[in-house]
Amino acid sequence: MKLTMQTVIMLLAAMGAGYVGGLLSQTTRPAAAQGAGGDVVRAKHFFVEDEAGKVRGELGMNEDGSPQIVLADANGKNRIGMLVRNDGSPALELLDAKSTRRVMLDMTVDGAPSLALLDADKQLRGFIGLEDDSTPHLYLADPGKLRVSLGIPDGKPEFTLYDADENARAAMGLAAAGDPHLGLWDAKGTKVWGVP
Repeated sequence: MKLTMQTVIMLLAAMGAGYVGGLLSQTTRPAAAQGAGGDVVRAKHFFVEDEAGKVRGELGMNEDGSPQIVLADANGKNRIGMLVRNDGSPALELLDAKSTRRVMLDMTVDGAPSLALLDADKQLRGFIGLEDDSTPHLYLADPGKLRVSLGIPDGKPEFTLYDADENARAAMGLAAAGDPHLGLWDAKGTKVWGVP
């Protein structure tokens, strides 16, 4: 699968769907723990409270049945969420002081990792991930629009710059034999200069 900005945005939507559902509640619910002897405690839900009785952490099952952990700051704002989806793929998100998702670390069922960076308006600004064949790609956006990409398709390093309409305007890279190339395009996609 060749990653494009549209693919990246769809991946982000899939990563966020159902993710860290039912974040920390502000009320404490008793856990129905079953003692199994010794130091073992079994329950379907755990809450961690601070000295003032405010819920600061939660370990439990998401609405879709996937296990999750959520941690909050002293103001009760969710800051970290982790889960393992029902398909076995893990995910981690970091949230800012307003509980806005800013960093998403994800892994597919097949083990392909990705890292997404979002701004305070939830717009994608950076993404690094691996394609199905483990080819790495880095994308930078301004905001939500692809502006820079760096990858190694078919073992050939490629650096591309895009205009505000996401048209490729400049690219440089190396061929498989190591020969460099450089190209410039106009807004319509017509090559205006290139070496070789």
